[in-house]
Amino acid sequence: MYKVVIVEDEFNAREVLQKMLNLLFSNIKVVGEFSSFEAAEAFFNSNEIDLAFFDIELEDGASVEKLKLYSELDFQVIFITSYTKYAIDAIKISPVDYLLKPLDPEELKNAVEKALHKVSKEKEHLALKEIEKQQEELKKKIVIRTSDNTFYLNADDMIMLEAEGAYTTIYTIERKILTSRNLRHYEDVLKNYHFARSHQKYLVNLNHVKKIDANSDLVLTKGFMALISTRKRAEIMKKLNL
Repeated sequence: MYKVVIVEDEFNAREVLQKMLNLLFSNIKVVGEFSSFEAAEAFFNSNEIDLAFFDIELEDGASVEKLKLYSELDFQVIFITSYTKYAIDAIKISPVDYLLKPLDPEELKNAVEKALHKVSKEKEHLALKEIEKQQEELKKKIVIRTSDNTFYLNADDMIMLEAEGAYTTIYTIERKILTSRNLRHYEDVLKNYHFARSHQKYLVNLNHVKKIDANSDLVLTKGFMALISTRKRAEIMKKLNL
């Protein structure tokens, strides 16, 4: 259902327009009627709408001039007026249409259909962009499969990985995950992230290293500890700029 607002300072004109819309369309709902731009503006700021009808001459000024102050509108606009003199100014707002009173049903129908088509296309575009965004986010996830679950993790949330024979335990901000993949597999998966092998048993996220303690062990986020082998010490220190 498309949401429509009528901004018209003549009560009878509002009533006529609403009745015409109800007769012509079953897929729209008038969610607000206002006699002033100020009242309508308060509604727009807290509600989503698809289409607004504006009488050009309102009780608190010309709607065209007020709409010019907006750099962008997130709804379609149809102007209705008794005067043709405002047509040039109205065009600057890029309205769907500019209708003269008394309203012609066929002209109104065509204008609304045009507006709803634009709304539909815009919603499709936004939905597609959201899907693309989600797909891009999913590509950035590290897929971790266990015997009974599949986890999609952000690399930044992975604190360290510990070898457990042929298995690997992954320590994250929120949980601990045991997987049947060995540590070498994850070292390859995470090679383009800020991870380093500190020991044959440990792969650590360098962004989560808090300090090196007196025993030369790495202290990580949430108090996790990882060993540093003698062979890996110089490499780790260099990567940590120590």
